[in-house]
Amino acid sequence: MEQPAAWYRGEAWTSEHSLASYLQSLSPQKSFELTGGEQISVVKFHVLTAGDFVIDFRNSALIGEYKHLLFDQFDSLVTVRQGGIWRDDVSDYFLRNGQNIYLRHGHYTLITYQQSQFNIAPPTPFVIDKHHYIEQVKVGNTITLVGLGILIALFFYYLVLSLARSNLVDLMYALFILGNLIFNATSLLAASHLLGSRWFGGASWPILFSNIAYIVFVLALLKVSNQRNPILWKVGCLIISLFSLFIVLSFWLPHYQNEFNRFSVGIFLAFGILVGIRRSLQGNVIARLYLLANLGFVVLGAIAISQEEIQGFQTIYMSHIGLLAVACEVLLLSFVIAYQMVLLEADKTRALKQAQEMLTIAQTDPLTRLPNRYAMEKHLLTVGRECSFIYIDLDGLKSCNDRYGHDMGDRLLIEFSKKLTLNLPHSSRLYRISGDEFGIIFSSNLTEEVEAAIESVEADLKRQFTAKVGVSFGRAQFAEHAHYQKVIQAADENMYSNKKRKQSATEL
Repeated sequence: MEQPAAWYRGEAWTSEHSLASYLQSLSPQKSFELTGGEQISVVKFHVLTAGDFVIDFRNSALIGEYKHLLFDQFDSLVTVRQGGIWRDDVSDYFLRNGQNIYLRHGHYTLITYQQSQFNIAPPTPFVIDKHHYIEQVKVGNTITLVGLGILIALFFYYLVLSLARSNLVDLMYALFILGNLIFNATSLLAASHLLGSRWFGGASWPILFSNIAYIVFVLALLKVSNQRNPILWKVGCLIISLFSLFIVLSFWLPHYQNEFNRFSVGIFLAFGILVGIRRSLQGNVIARLYLLANLGFVVLGAIAISQEEIQGFQTIYMSHIGLLAVACEVLLLSFVIAYQMVLLEADKTRALKQAQEMLTIAQTDPLTRLPNRYAMEKHLLTVGRECSFIYIDLDGLKSCNDRYGHDMGDRLLIEFSKKLTLNLPHSSRLYRISGDEFGIIFSSNLTEEVEAAIESVEADLKRQFTAKVGVSFGRAQFAEHAHYQKVIQAADENMYSNKKRKQSATEL
């Protein structure tokens, strides 16, 4: 039967002292000091049946160094076991400080010396049957490995996403996850057991920086700006300044680093809820989803920073609860960010569609629905030397307008555009330049087909409207000119020459 651990201050035991006299020399403590330093615990227990047992710590696995001294009922030293993140001793169990020991029937006293920079929770020694211990640690180790796996995957995902999208939200979220990844890997011994890391500060510094990243993340995700929400913006900047001060103070007060962590986590939880509520009331859909995603994190996170131990669970640490809180939040917030990406993509698609529609309008003649001069000049920039250009002037449009009205003139333009488009070779392109002027871009080897189409349409228009309607055109090749403007000018000059010849022939 195990008695609750009692905490003491005092000197280390030596063989010169009897166990009874040594225990009397220790100074009792009212509670365990989370600010670290050297602390001594005494646990007395009774073994009913001889067998294999394990000595480990409940509440927290993060210990700088420790030393177990086990005495039997005759006050004889049975064994000495050592370990901790600062030492090279190999633990008997993965992600644990568990030490195997065989015990006979009888009463025992376990004295444990431990020293840490600070403590996340009181690492309280206990002795348990080996079989039950092996079964119990499976749950905690599963939480550790699955939780860290989630953080690793999401960190790399959002890091790559931030680089691909140049997005502040993704980058700050990746840094927030990274800080929590290093913290949990250190506090749950994954960093020391897998990577051989002896850095105790991994359980403090990363969180101090990740908390700053989280504030920036919330401001960016919920679109809080100095113009839109000046009070929230200033509060956020003030919190970032406060967290930066904590980082500076941590250099001079290393034993209080975890207290700074607890305080800053509480602040960013409260700030996140405040911003989420405010932006939700302003109609921000992402803010509402953010609040829902934070429910689990707030509950578990509040437990992790406010409690020092978990009653009834010997192999589940406070860090396990913290890891569950973070893993829960990053997964749920990932859905929020994904939904935001969907909204942004929808907005982008809608904007691109509107831009395309505006571009189409800008490049289309409203009457004939042909591409206009702007579209033609864009096309001319990409035309090769194997192409030609025809400049067309629709003769008789003015007289048609004067005699029959502008409706008839518009009808003439529309009919000409439709008929010529249908008759031209498929690869050629017809444009309305202005008024009664048109242009055709086509491959030079289709010259005969294009000119035949123009002449055919001219004959149709004369029959449909009046004999005074005609088509004058001039052609120029890109191979003969250095710039497309010269091509247009040459085709225009040839068109006017053609028009004059037709007029002279008509007069004769």
